Amino acid sequence: MAPVMQDPYDDEVAWWAGGSDAGGAYLWRLEKSGGSIDAVKQTKNFSVAGGGSISAINYSPINNDYWYLLTSTGNFYYSTDAGETWTISSGFSGPDSHYFYGSTIEPSKTELGVVYIGGSGYDNPAVYVTDDNGASFTELASGLPPTLVYDLAISTNDSLLFAATEVAPYVYVKAENQWYDLSGIDAPLQTYWSVDFVDEIQSARFGTYGRGTWEFKLYTEPT
Repeated sequence: MAPVMQDPYDDEVAWWAGGSDAGGAYLWRLEKSGGSIDAVKQTKNFSVAGGGSISAINYSPINNDYWYLLTSTGNFYYSTDAGETWTISSGFSGPDSHYFYGSTIEPSKTELGVVYIGGSGYDNPAVYVTDDNGASFTELASGLPPTLVYDLAISTNDSLLFAATEVAPYVYVKAENQWYDLSGIDAPLQTYWSVDFVDEIQSARFGTYGRGTWEFKLYTEPT
């Protein structure tokens, strides 16, 4: 499934990560027009420089002009003008993606330029963070086993980062620079495909492979 992102400014527009009849990796602007959808291919080809396909795209909730994109071979791009122009992070090779599920990008809710990315963690760390909008990255590996990270979600004040992985649900405690397994004795031993953090009820909701949805509620969020 190709990554899809809603447009932060127009409810009738979505951004779809696809290719073209001639190959390559392009963003497509999809806009509802009457009873149909108009699709316009953008000019930037993200498959150059060994980029592979587009595996994740997201934007900052703080400044919606800041967009982020990750390719299947770990190339990271950032834009500060809502996708009009893109800059690749020089000298950085991030995690590869799952072959059909892609990778994940989770921008901070409190600090512009802080972005978390996740993907395959077998030959390298599965999760990285940048605090300078992609100019440099730091690995977040302590406590996280070699595994695939399919999705990331961050708590309201950025103190906790949740990861849906191949082996278990995990949480990263920022103050301790440490990952912890959330399974306990109740959650199933299963693949965790997705996670969302619901600010209104302070809960992380994980979607599993064949075992339903599991909710982890915070009774007090760390400061």
